[in-house]
Amino acid sequence: MWPEADRKLVSGPHGMPAAEVLGVQRERLLKAMTEVVTRKGYAGTTIRDLLDQSGLSRRTFYDLYVDKEDCYLAAFRAVSDQLEDRIETTFEGGATAEQRLTLAIEALAGFCVDEPDAACTILVESLAAGQSGRDVRNGLIERIAELLQPALTELRPAGPSSALVARATVGGIFELLYGPLARHDADRLRDLAEQIGELPLVPTAAR
Repeated sequence: MWPEADRKLVSGPHGMPAAEVLGVQRERLLKAMTEVVTRKGYAGTTIRDLLDQSGLSRRTFYDLYVDKEDCYLAAFRAVSDQLEDRIETTFEGGATAEQRLTLAIEALAGFCVDEPDAACTILVESLAAGQSGRDVRNGLIERIAELLQPALTELRPAGPSSALVARATVGGIFELLYGPLARHDADRLRDLAEQIGELPLVPTAAR
């Protein structure tokens, strides 16, 4: 999830270029954000926590981000980009509309199993991050729903609004995943990832 975060920063004339240093520092702080908010919650997370977790200085933090919210939103964007890429790639591999929908839902659940801190950051703690957190969470639901919508239209062109069904489907999946992520229940997350593609959410909505 954070390939640059563990790179050693080397200073001096033969060290890393400034742009690379900034990239590593940025990833360290974003990774720290996902780890700390998962452990302490968004409200309980402080900039001091992020500095301790990342090993970076306060000056470095403020060179990169305005405040805790700014850093959180940057982490949200980075994680949601990864999630959306995984869902889209998996979705496009399906041979039929129903298979594409099932694969997309399984990809969403599988991401939560593979990256529980990152998933908790965007699915759970966004609701504690004020209006800006709720806005980016709703935006993520809308974008995933837009990806699913053509497949839903293909399944039942004369059915209910495919845009509404897509949003309800994604929102429902988020709700199913919320509890295990908030409780850090890895076993339940794995169970959901195995079962979620078999749920009749999409076929029922499309009839």
